[in-house]
Amino acid sequence: MSVGGDFNRAIEIGSMLKEAGFSPTVIVWNRLKKKVENRFNNMPVIYFNLPVQSSHFIRMFISYFRWWLFVLKELLLSSPPDYVHVQGFFNAPPAILAAKIKGELKVVYDLIDYAADSFDWRSLTRRLVSYLENLYISVSEGVVVVDRDKQDLSKMNIKRLVEIPNFPEDRYEELTKKFKKSPNKFIIYYGGIIMETRGLYQVSKAIENLNDVEFIIAGPTENKDISEYKIINKENVNYIGVISKEESLKWTFKAHLIPIFYDPKIEINRKACPAKLYDAMMCGTPVLINKEASKAANIVREEKCGLVVPYNDIKKIRKCIIKLKENRKLREELGINGRRAYLLKYNKTVIKTRLLKLYEEMEKG
Repeated sequence: MSVGGDFNRAIEIGSMLKEAGFSPTVIVWNRLKKKVENRFNNMPVIYFNLPVQSSHFIRMFISYFRWWLFVLKELLLSSPPDYVHVQGFFNAPPAILAAKIKGELKVVYDLIDYAADSFDWRSLTRRLVSYLENLYISVSEGVVVVDRDKQDLSKMNIKRLVEIPNFPEDRYEELTKKFKKSPNKFIIYYGGIIMETRGLYQVSKAIENLNDVEFIIAGPTENKDISEYKIINKENVNYIGVISKEESLKWTFKAHLIPIFYDPKIEINRKACPAKLYDAMMCGTPVLINKEASKAANIVREEKCGLVVPYNDIKKIRKCIIKLKENRKLREELGINGRRAYLLKYNKTVIKTRLLKLYEEMEKG
């Protein structure tokens, strides 16, 4: 995995297991050009430092093969674990193989996104990917999903299932003591991988010539220079590079609005349940989401924690931004609603109970 949303999810899950008495180690594929530290919040993190050329199939396959060999070595030789909690289709092969070689190793498969729906595959490739993912699920002792409604689970051979949304730890009180929202500028913040399909152009276009509005963007690019994207060619758009989870939470709290856009041309985007939604709810910051991302948009409507617009309707996006900029009372109301929903449904205590129940069931066999 790259250092991003999936990495943060791995750290949060590892932290909960550590608090429960397990001794987790997180193995991470760092795809950035710079190396990162070896530890995170006093939990061992092993980094496989290798930038990947995603635009070149052969190089990408070789990179993945090296990653799989690295993980396999760690699972079999370096203090072999009792459990391996693996994230996603492309990280599963070495974990499944290690479990076959080391019979007592139990695999927990964190589905996140159903890979067959995540890309514009050809028909034959899609069927093959679907078959392999269902195979991974059938040989796993436990399956973790972000949302039960995100995939059709009815035909899958699942032994144990638990729902773990992309929740953040509650840092609201700490953030409140350290930071305040700017009284002079309306701050919009996006933190995540820089992609053409995340609505960054639409938001940057919508805020053209708006006074006292700044769009802060942070995150890694898809192995392209940031200058190749249209999004920074505006006076009020500021790309600040790759930042830490702590910095990202700070900006999420300080911002007045979090844009969450997913191009509906990609099927899985319509069912996205992104971590940035729950981060915003925890921080009490309103969101602006496209209606085609129906799963997350329904949450926003239900909890009344943001506004919903069409993906490509720049006029409506601009209208919503201006509405929130000029109506502080509305912003505060939406933020309070999101915070309330986080405390009731998405807090760490609720999620931790679900996760530990899965591991307890596996312990019993």
